[in-house]
Amino acid sequence: MFKKIAIRLLPCVIIAGILLANCQRQRESQPLVSAEGQPASAAPNDLISAKADAAPAPEMYSSSAAVAGKIDSLRKFVRTANLQFRVKNVLQTTLQTERIAQQHGGFVITSNLGTDIEQRLVDAVSRDSAVETTRFKMTSRIVLRVPYRQLDTTLRSIGRMAEFLDHRNISAEDVGLQLLEQELALLRQRSYQTQIETTVQPNEKYDAAGRAADRLLQSRSAADASRLETLKIEDQVLFSTITLYIYQSIEVHQTMVANTDIKPVRRSLGGQLAEAFNNGRRLLEILFLGIVNLWSIFLVVGLGWLAIRGVRKQQKNK
Repeated sequence: MFKKIAIRLLPCVIIAGILLANCQRQRESQPLVSAEGQPASAAPNDLISAKADAAPAPEMYSSSAAVAGKIDSLRKFVRTANLQFRVKNVLQTTLQTERIAQQHGGFVITSNLGTDIEQRLVDAVSRDSAVETTRFKMTSRIVLRVPYRQLDTTLRSIGRMAEFLDHRNISAEDVGLQLLEQELALLRQRSYQTQIETTVQPNEKYDAAGRAADRLLQSRSAADASRLETLKIEDQVLFSTITLYIYQSIEVHQTMVANTDIKPVRRSLGGQLAEAFNNGRRLLEILFLGIVNLWSIFLVVGLGWLAIRGVRKQQKNK
């Protein structure tokens, strides 16, 4: 009895196994679905494509060297930034960059806008017209000074306008020892001035007083130079320097111009033959006139020949 039941259930078990195997294969072949409802396998490719098309993130233009912190109360840093990147419109970016510098309490030192011509071709389309094709690239070099606490914010604001980053160099140079060196030099010069002023007596001779005055002048000049160098370094500490070189993609400009490549006009065969005959006639005239100009030489040669002939006849008669 059990054998009969087993024989009857065997086809059902085989069919159920086949159905389970098909379901497992469909699950394995079905792509994974992300949280947004899209296939997960396509997400990395979409992400790569989005990154390739997107502009550089503003974080690429930031750096810890550009951020002011607690260390600035202990040390003095001269911060500088040098950037080169491509933009969609150089003119608009230049104007916007200058506005950003002013908004962050800075100012513009240099703003040079120009055009770099890559190639220029002129193709004639008629006898008096031609097409001038120019490949050019707009560029701009800008130098800004902004407060050191606004350097990182300014760089991020400028970076939002970039389309492609070539390079970004940001540095923070510790100049605390330089300031200390200048202060010590200033103290030495002031001490030297005091010594000179106390050693000069009113009743000294003129030469001694003059030499003392010269030393005092040199000491004051050195002290002023040290003080100016200190102020220069302090200014560089308070205001960071940003140097930007921006450019846009190469563009092509075509315009109609005058055709200056004028070819010489070819004359007809008849005109060329007439000119050849005239040249031959002129050559004959020149030869004839040349011979006439040599008449004196022919006369001398003829007289000499007659004299020699007469002498030979006399010798034969003797």
